[in-house]
Amino acid sequence: MKHIFTVRVDNYLPEICELTLPTIERYARKIGAEFTVISERKFPDFPPTYEKMQVYELGANNDWNILIDADIAIGPHMYDVTRMLAPNQIGAWMSYEPWITIKEGDEHIRPGNQAIATCFVAVPHACHEAWKPLPFTSKEALERMKRQFVVDEYCMSRNIVEHQFQLSGISLPGVEQHLLHCNVTTENMSREKAVDRLKYFLNMQDINAQHIGA
Repeated sequence: MKHIFTVRVDNYLPEICELTLPTIERYARKIGAEFTVISERKFPDFPPTYEKMQVYELGANNDWNILIDADIAIGPHMYDVTRMLAPNQIGAWMSYEPWITIKEGDEHIRPGNQAIATCFVAVPHACHEAWKPLPFTSKEALERMKRQFVVDEYCMSRNIVEHQFQLSGISLPGVEQHLLHCNVTTENMSREKAVDRLKYFLNMQDINAQHIGA
């Protein structure tokens, strides 16, 4: 079974989520996946993004667990990312050098290691330990971070290094036609601009769908 999870706690960006969440739910139906919005805090001592680690328990029996950020809109023609991956391979939308977010001295900053962005990640059952919460306190974890709100990415990246899981990209050429990530925080974008971008993207999806169906 496939299961898509989205974290939306503390009434996160309601004007954006009302546009994005229906598109993620539609994508789940398209690829035959269950869809769950994680709305309750389980790790209140961590930044809200760390609630993604709830997938470790919630998705323990699934064949695939897919995490998609709540500020992502997905078009109706988006492909099934699990079909790009082997049953022992984690798929991530993007990766980056871990020193960008982790302080020097951490054992997971080594030549060749990559940190993954958790905005869109697909994990097969064979790699489920990638979701396992950190084995130390929030204080210890956040002391290791240069940017605390990506502690979830540190957690997953740490698990991937520890278990030597295989990592693959899931972004194909032209995918920007099917997916829009309105990252207000990272891109220093106003909510108004994000909403305008989303509405334009969704309007173009409707136009393209009408053209294809004509």
